[in-house]
Parts: sequence; C-alpha cells; structure tokens
Amino acid sequence: MFFKVDFGKAGLCSFAKASVLVNGTPSSKFQFQCGLKQGDPLAPLLFILVMESLHLSFSRVVEAGIFKGVRLNSSLSLSHLFYAYDALIIGEWSSDNLQGIINVLKCFFLALGLQINFHKSQLLGVGVARPEIEFAASSIGCSIMENQFRYLGVMVGGNMSRCKAWSDIVSKLSSYLSMWKTKTLSIGGRLTLLKSVLCVSPLYCMSIFKAPKGVLKEMESIRNKFFIGADNLDKKITWVAWDKVLASKKNGGLGVSSYFALNMALLFKWIWHFVSQDDSLWFHVMQALYGPHIDSHSVPYSSNWCSILKKMQMLKAKGFDFLSLCNKRVGDENNTSFWLDTWRGDSALRDSFPRMFTLEMEKNYMVATKMAAPVDASFRRSVSEGIELVQFNKLRAILELVSLSHSHDRWICNASSDGSFRVKDIRNLNDDLILPLKSMPTKWMKWWDIDWQSWSSFHTWDDWFSSIKIAPNNKKILEGVFYVAWWSIWVFRNRLLFDDKTPVRSMIFDDIVSLSYLWCKNRCKCAITWKA
Repeated sequence: MFFKVDFGKAGLCSFAKASVLVNGTPSSKFQFQCGLKQGDPLAPLLFILVMESLHLSFSRVVEAGIFKGVRLNSSLSLSHLFYAYDALIIGEWSSDNLQGIINVLKCFFLALGLQINFHKSQLLGVGVARPEIEFAASSIGCSIMENQFRYLGVMVGGNMSRCKAWSDIVSKLSSYLSMWKTKTLSIGGRLTLLKSVLCVSPLYCMSIFKAPKGVLKEMESIRNKFFIGADNLDKKITWVAWDKVLASKKNGGLGVSSYFALNMALLFKWIWHFVSQDDSLWFHVMQALYGPHIDSHSVPYSSNWCSILKKMQMLKAKGFDFLSLCNKRVGDENNTSFWLDTWRGDSALRDSFPRMFTLEMEKNYMVATKMAAPVDASFRRSVSEGIELVQFNKLRAILELVSLSHSHDRWICNASSDGSFRVKDIRNLNDDLILPLKSMPTKWMKWWDIDWQSWSSFHTWDDWFSSIKIAPNNKKILEGVFYVAWWSIWVFRNRLLFDDKTPVRSMIFDDIVSLSYLWCKNRCKCAITWKA
C-alpha cells in the first residue's frame, strides 16, 4: 500500500501560537496573524522541522504496532519516506493500517496546524482488487493513484528499458535547441553550450535508470546536429566524426564525452555506495533484498539493480572491471573481512588463495581477528604438500607486510589519485574504452601535406594548383573549397559596401561549409570550373 500525502501550502505558521521569554519567564501565548509566503526561503527549513515531528509520530506508531510497514527482514521495515514536501507512506494493505494513517495525520494537524488535503492525496494498493481500493479511497476522501506514478520527478512502476518511456526526456532535450539561435553562434559558442547544458539535461534520470541504446543514439544525434549548426530540416556535412568530438582532449578530441559513458558512471555510483557500505537507508534496503555481498547478487531478475550489475559484467568482459578499482584501505582492520573484502591487491583473498579459503572454517573473520592468531589456527586441517603449501607460504608472506594503525578502515576508488569516487573519472575510463584513441589533436578538416605558397593573383594560384600532386578526388574537393571561399568573401565584401544592413561576419564560415558541401556533392553531375 502507498499513500501519498498532500499538505496545504497556505500559511505554514498561520495556525500556530508562541510565547516569548521575558527575563526567563514565558509570556502569555499569542497567535501568529500571518504565515510565510510561498517561495519564502525560510519556508523549507521550517517545513523540515515540522516534518521531523511527523517522522517521529510514524516511528512510534510502528513500534507500538498501530501501523505495520513493509518488513524486508527481521531488522528492517519501511513505513514512510519523506523528502521536502513529498511524503509517501508505505505499509501493508488493511483497514487498520488505513485508519492508523488517518489518525496520525489528524493528530499531526491538531498539534501543528498544518492542513492535510485528503481530497488531493492519493492511495495505491499493490495486488489489491480495484473495487476494494475504490471503497477505501471513497471512505478516506482521496483519489486513486495509478500503478505508474511520479515520485520526486521519477516515474515509478514504468518500464524504463523501453524507448517510449524516455520520450519526454528526449523531447525536452530537443526543445532546448529551439531557444538557441544556432546559426548566429560560432562553433566555440555551440561547443560551450553543448558541454554546459546538453550534457547535463538528462542527468537526473540517467543517474537512476540505464538508458536504452536507441535513446542514447537519438540524444547523440541531437547533440551532433546542434554542434554542426544544422536543424531537423537541414542536412549539413560533418567534417569531423562525432566519436572524435566526444573523445577526451588528451586523446585528440574535444572532451564532450558520450552519453553512454555518463550513464554508466552515474549508475556505477550506486555500486560504489553498496560496496563502500555508506550505512544509508538505500544500502540497508538493497542488503536486505539481495544479500550483504555483491558477488552473490543474481542478475537474471528484471530489476533496475540487476540491470546495473549486468552492464557492469558486460563492461568487465570488454576490459573495464569496476570492482577491481574498489579496494579497502585498512586501518585498525575491525571492519574489514579477511577473506571476502578486497584489501590486499586487486582481488579478495578468497579468489587469490582458493585452497586456503576452502580450509577456512570461519569465513567471515575480520582482519584484526584473523591477524591476532596464526593464519592456519582456524583451518579445519593442516596444510598439505603441493599447491596448498605454495599458497600458504605466499599468504604468510603477504600478511607479514601488514601493519595495523589507529585509523578506521575506509574504501578507496583507484580511479582517482586521492581515493575518492568521482563520476568524471569513471566516465573518462568508459570513454577511453569505447571511443577512438589518438595522440594527435583533432582537426576540423584534413589538409594534405603539400607545399603551401603565397599567391599574388588568381593565375599564380592556378599555376601552383596545377603543379601539386595529390589524389584526383582530393584535388577536386580542395579546388571547390578554394572557389567557394573566394566567392563567399567577395559576396560579403559587396554586401558590406552596398547593402543597407551590415552582414554578419560569423556567417562566412557556415556559408563556406555548406556551399563546399554542395560543390563536392554535385561535382560529378556537372563540370563546374572557375574559368567557366
């Protein structure tokens, strides 16, 4: 059962009373005559203070057994989720639970004066017959929530693996372009807007869901058209491959980065939260659903978490192993598992020494406990000759180099120099995996290695151009670019002298690009020369 609460927006403090301490003695209570206006910067802070009391109320009724939340295991149950103005109450479907919600909200209103809009609140029953939900909603006076509902800007219950579910995000990305005058911006201006706006517009949804390949391809196409200065109706020549533009600057690109790498880096942040055990509510929920160790999580299930793990395994097969970058830096070693955590080298000791792990009887020992006694003290039998003895000697040699400290254990990410997890670092590693690597900087157009000279007239240029030895097709393209460039500069000069309106200088480059494309495209159909 889900119950989404709608609070009254008018006058947060208009129903409250207060008193003032005068020389340590409280004065008589007086009532506030006006509340805070909508948009007041103090309103969210006061609202959080008020919601804290509602959080304590629900926690107490759960402990008292008046309201039953959704129990995930013996120590964890979910009863409510509060974030700013959004309040979502979660529990088992029963008439007692519904009545408990109404009683708590009414007591909350009487105590603090914050109005509850029951007619705007919504009720959803999971696996409950529709008539039963309609009867409960009519008795409360609320509306019925659909199976797919929006919470904190994210569609809950939708199949985000389908391209149709991302249509709103793609259309919003396209709508941003309509406000920008693409043809009046230089290529540097378009690059700046590309990095600052178009790269971060779908950031929120991509940090939660894995985007389908079709959606990523469509969004990359929108960025590519904007970068070359084309709209949906125009077709312009692309002088540089788009994957080269996406590549990092050290690899000869412009550092725009691909949406695929950004999506993977944002999703891997959840894996980092789970591996580093950040003690958040999300971590405890995932631990209760899938187990304490990420290696034992099954990926065949259809869930968002399983899709993230499946993508991580696919990238591992291609050469990017994210879990190998997550290591534990031991301090006092009281919170590090000796066999299961990666705290020495690039893998856990159970993977590096499988024979020793088989002999171990206490597989969940912490490092500090294991180091307090000989390493074979908890083995079920003595070490045999051969491979077991070789692994045992290597393990003892590694443990001799370990020294305890007074600091706490902490997880580090080897993708950064300081051990912190950053989306930027993981994104760059993914880009290096899928994008081309080049040591030379990217050029907008490939110019041939020829001996350039200065010309005083067209005849001088014509003689020089006839003497150079390059491929015939390349020579035709270069010839067309020269002709178009001279013609565009000449037309600009005439407009500057004779037109009433001053022409835009930045348009010369776009005119040269578009007309050169037409020249190269139609060259084979008709013989066009400068002399003709």
